[in-house]
Amino acid sequence: SMTFIVGAGNLGMPAAPVLINTLPGSLFNAYAPGGLYVGEVSGDLLIGLVQSGGRMALSAAGNLMDNGTGQPMSSALKAAITMKQSGMAANALLQLLETLALADPPAIRAGGNLHLAAGGSIGSLLNPLGILTSGSLTGMAGGEFILDTPGGVSIAGLTANLVSLHADGLITGKGAGYDIIANGLVIRTFGGDI
Repeated sequence: SMTFIVGAGNLGMPAAPVLINTLPGSLFNAYAPGGLYVGEVSGDLLIGLVQSGGRMALSAAGNLMDNGTGQPMSSALKAAITMKQSGMAANALLQLLETLALADPPAIRAGGNLHLAAGGSIGSLLNPLGILTSGSLTGMAGGEFILDTPGGVSIAGLTANLVSLHADGLITGKGAGYDIIANGLVIRTFGGDI
């Protein structure tokens, strides 16, 4: 695996990201209290945990994926809502909490705007990329763009063949031009509006 920990400031800059070349199957982990700007120059970028206190931009020549050891957040939320709606009074809350505990935590946590780019896909149907951002989300993928978030998200521009976004909060767009350009689109929220 490859790990970067920055004590103060940024890891890379918007115009000069840190360029890396990870071995196939190895995890990339990083923390920066400021911005975080990293690009994988050849192949896939497999995320363990990447966290920034500010803006973040991640790119990969191939696919951008997370480790995905549990079930996707969207599957856990859907199961929890189904249990709650089925009327299981006494055990519903316990089962709801157990189901949510099985979900993957977000592998990408940005304290500001988040930009993701990949020549291949970002996330997959079986393993959506888990994100959490306090800013807007932008990105592009040559294949699929499939994300899960335990919060809400503000979309400021996504382009891919298929965009699939599952959230547990409000999903908004910036409204300037097109927020999403895709041949296929799935947007679902379990705890907010679209």
